[in-house]
Amino acid sequence: LWACLLQSGVHATVAGVIIAMTIPAKPKLSDLEFLDQGGKVLDSFREAGSTGGSMLGNEKRRKSAALLVRASRYVQTPLQRIEHELNPWVMFLIMPLFALANAGVHIGPDALHALSGRVSLGIIAGLVLGKQTGILLFSWLAVKAGMAALPGDISWKDVYAAGWLAGMGFTMSLFIANLAFEDTPHLDLSKIAILAASVLAGAVGWALFRATESCRGPAPGRG
Repeated sequence: LWACLLQSGVHATVAGVIIAMTIPAKPKLSDLEFLDQGGKVLDSFREAGSTGGSMLGNEKRRKSAALLVRASRYVQTPLQRIEHELNPWVMFLIMPLFALANAGVHIGPDALHALSGRVSLGIIAGLVLGKQTGILLFSWLAVKAGMAALPGDISWKDVYAAGWLAGMGFTMSLFIANLAFEDTPHLDLSKIAILAASVLAGAVGWALFRATESCRGPAPGRG
């Protein structure tokens, strides 16, 4: 799909969006079905081991273990499984390669002055203000509309702090900047603005989370 889109003239990154839209977000087994099947498999596993012996020589136990693994897989949505399996590759290979390939920018003595330009200020405002406003507003609307609910241990202060952390635009922000300002003087300015906004958003988000954590007090079991 990626190769076909690339050859068609459409930007190949659209392939990821198309594929993601086709991945089911519904598990094959419901929670109750998993509990029912899992209970039966565990009972079978327990009965098969009543005679003793090692797992290696107990075919019934091996079969029960395989059934439990399959049930554990089916109770998760394909979307969750793929996300979990791809996460190490994305975090430790794809994102570092992307960052090295796209973050190259010359930071000279005029870098601070460049941040006062309209393009730079617009990028910083979009990442620092736009992200937190959008996340907080639409989360609130989703909760009020009954489409979602806040977990019991999450407050609106936590959502607001997460909105700040979302302002750490790096990979996608650099990607969009390359598309928008390709071969223009604005490209380096936009990269400097993205890095500055990421530092600011990360620092404030971290401070907000620290503040909300201190207000809650130590978690159970901690000193």
